[in-house]
Amino acid sequence: MLGSRRVRPAPEPSKMLDQINTTAPLHLLRLPQVIERTALGRSTLYDRIAAGTFPAPVPLTATARRLAQRRGGR
Repeated sequence: MLGSRRVRPAPEPSKMLDQINTTAPLHLLRLPQVIERTALGRSTLYDRIAAGTFPAPVPLTATARRLAQRRGGR
């Protein structure tokens, strides 16, 4: 059915940046890199993001997202 897919609007970048610890440099990772480093499956990773137990992706553009990793720590 055309038009039945719901698309959530991207959060405002200014609000997302307020939630990120700006004292440590950030390294933005693509999903495959996060899966490799955490040994979590894609579904598990998305479940944890939804539950709030894993940091949400940072929006770069309307469609591109990256997961932030603080440098100097885990």
